[in-house]
Amino acid sequence: MEINKTVKNKIIALIEKKANQLGSYAAVANFCGISESVLSQLRKDEYSVKGNDAWVTIAVALDYEDDNAWQIVRSTLDYKRVFAILNDAKKQSMFIGVSDVGGSGKSAPLKDIYQNDTTGSIFYISCKEWSKREFLYKLIQMFGVSVAPGYKSLDELTEVIFAYLKKRVRIKKIIIVLDEVDKLKQSALRFLIPLYNEFEDKLAVLIAGTENLEKEFTKGVQRCIKGYDELSSRFGRVFIHLNGTNKNEARAICEANGIKDKSIKEEIIEKLQWVKRSMGKEDVYITKDLRRLKRLVIAQQLKLA
Repeated sequence: MEINKTVKNKIIALIEKKANQLGSYAAVANFCGISESVLSQLRKDEYSVKGNDAWVTIAVALDYEDDNAWQIVRSTLDYKRVFAILNDAKKQSMFIGVSDVGGSGKSAPLKDIYQNDTTGSIFYISCKEWSKREFLYKLIQMFGVSVAPGYKSLDELTEVIFAYLKKRVRIKKIIIVLDEVDKLKQSALRFLIPLYNEFEDKLAVLIAGTENLEKEFTKGVQRCIKGYDELSSRFGRVFIHLNGTNKNEARAICEANGIKDKSIKEEIIEKLQWVKRSMGKEDVYITKDLRRLKRLVIAQQLKLA
């Protein structure tokens, strides 16, 4: 990454935005894994160490993207649906689940909404196969909370998270977005039970995952697996699904990402799998494989470069 003045200004803007969300520059420094003094020097343009390491560390932590990044089309029905779901959950302090096939377009809108949030009220994390301890530490890192070195019990880590959230929910309504939550181990997923109990009607949580997330909840309830009936109850015993992307929306995605030629757009459209879906009084063709659409567009971008 070339760290010129323009890029540095964009990174500093991300720092300011993150400070608004977390509540302090110290929390931003903890989140990025650097010292508060280094962060302060960078903000004041007083950092004298040669090299770009500190800038790159912050840029990666704060999900900096250059101007050539993949362009999201915010006018699609699914983007608007995800936006509405997230905002409704936040306003009502609800726990909501979204489950749909991989590549259907859940993560991109969620991450885009989070990255463009100016209120500091959205926390986003993309989950991995974390144990409960790993998950709690990731949440603590996401909140930018400093934890004293040494072993901490799960209860102590939980109290750190609860103490932070109790302060934040007094200031504004916030929502925690847990993407790809179906990757979490069951012990980590069960943390959402005491989280709900502690912050019912005070905190919103949106969990999103593949169709396996809904299946896992259903199977867990049917087989009386520990925690799943309680989890299902807290998420309203229902998961929200997306509509899918229609052909006009797919063309708009191509256009937004530099594919202007009509014949090339139609060539891309033809390579996607389409399913007829009845919507209202008309039938439309939709696809839920936006990953393939993105790969096809990028392949054309490379040809045109």
